[in-house]
Amino acid sequence: LADSNLLMTKDYETYFSKLFFDAKINLKKQFSKDEEMLKSLADKDAQEANRYKKYYNSEEVNNDVIRDFKLLAPFYQANPMVKKYFDKALQSKNNLLVVNATSALAKCEIVVADSITKKLATDKLYAYLLYRKLGLNKAESLFPSAFKTQSNLTYSQIFAEGDFKKLDTVIFLQKKKAKVRNVAGNVFVYKYRLDNDGPWYLGLCGIQPFAESKTYFNTLVSDVKTQLDDKKPLQKQIDKAVLMEVLKNIKNENNFFRNSSSINLGSF
Repeated sequence: LADSNLLMTKDYETYFSKLFFDAKINLKKQFSKDEEMLKSLADKDAQEANRYKKYYNSEEVNNDVIRDFKLLAPFYQANPMVKKYFDKALQSKNNLLVVNATSALAKCEIVVADSITKKLATDKLYAYLLYRKLGLNKAESLFPSAFKTQSNLTYSQIFAEGDFKKLDTVIFLQKKKAKVRNVAGNVFVYKYRLDNDGPWYLGLCGIQPFAESKTYFNTLVSDVKTQLDDKKPLQKQIDKAVLMEVLKNIKNENNFFRNSSSINLGSF
């Protein structure tokens, strides 16, 4: 679509007009849905139901809107209407929407305002998701450096990997060394529960480099579904869970690190 010859054709004009028209409608529908979500959270019954939740997330984004972001981002610099469209999206109260808009623009080397990325980087629900999406677009450098820490990102990863709507408590337990193929580092081990009187689950996030000043935007070890058994030694459960994840990822032929050129595996 960026080809200069195509840009001069009527076929392009017809395609773009239809794309942009549909995109505006899809975004308008998304905003209406978001308003309904905000109103429901303001409802007294909803507030009472979530009073004991430390974290609560009802934000969703229609796949059509995500697709529109990807298709329109290449036209951001050349078309004022597209810029206005994205500026409106980036002002949304739906942080998940803002994450997807930011990552789509980042793929085209377009940097959003620092205030936007900082707000997302400080949000436990979205810090890791933003970092991962930026990284996949080779733009992880756009993530605010002050918040690019292993503890912040792995803590946030619990929410991203679990896709939780509600979560009561997350507690860091330990870092455990692990190695998958020639990638070695630490697995961050957490425990969490969905309700204040519910069972505890393990949350494994990693591998992160031994050097704490470095971070990975992708993961080799991730498990947020193992329920803890209070009748068994905790350490044995952790050791087994990490081992099972390592073995699973060794067999995974589609592993991120197999074809990655963005990670210096010799830097450990």
